[in-house]
Amino acid sequence: MFSKANIGYIYNIEQIVSIFMNKFLQMKLSFQPFTLQFKHPFKIAHGVRSSTQVVIVKIVYEEFVGYGEASMPPYLGESTKQ
Repeated sequence: MFSKANIGYIYNIEQIVSIFMNKFLQMKLSFQPFTLQFKHPFKIAHGVRSSTQVVIVKIVYEEFVGYGEASMPPYLGESTKQ
């Protein structure tokens, strides 16, 4: 991001934000919701469930790829429809 030629240069906040936003805009985000089936039923005071909604997230930036997962438990009011 900052080359050796720029070492003595003073960046103002607008330039720094611009640099990071340009890099951020090059990232590609994708996601895929699906239902995860439990091997054993999950039981709490709210009831029993045999599956839950999850979202798998993929972010790609240059040669780097990152994956993440988010659970959408119904008792917290989250869903993949939001």
